[in-house]
Amino acid sequence: MSTKFLSDIAEDYKQLYDTRENYDVIIYAGEEHNVEEIHAHSLVLRTRSAYFRGALTSDWAMKDKDSGCFIFKKPNISSPIFELVLKFLYCGEVDIHDQEGKTILDLLVASDEFGLMKLIDYVQQYFVENQKNFLQQNPVGTLHIAARHE
Repeated sequence: MSTKFLSDIAEDYKQLYDTRENYDVIIYAGEEHNVEEIHAHSLVLRTRSAYFRGALTSDWAMKDKDSGCFIFKKPNISSPIFELVLKFLYCGEVDIHDQEGKTILDLLVASDEFGLMKLIDYVQQYFVENQKNFLQQNPVGTLHIAARHE
């Protein structure tokens, strides 16, 4: 007879997300004057995303010689959006109920770039069901973003 401790594992990953202890990835998210440094763990990123499995290799990512950390630059994704993605990767959670339409749309674009199908499905459904006003008030911007990411 086996016993499952999935809730313990989930809590451990949440704690790892919260503390970022022993990180080995430094992410620079955002552009120009809005760049923020975010710490993460390559094991979690690679395990949860095929995109990061490819991106966090010596062929693609740079490694800092002093720290041994992968250096990963994403100027097209803001720090708050990257944090939402990381919380999904570490904890399987995403809380977008209090977010503005543009933030949710940016999360959808980032999820698509990283190939996170479950997050894409959830965000799309939430967006259509809960952001009708945003879609009606910003049709050109929404279509422009959709066209860039077909």
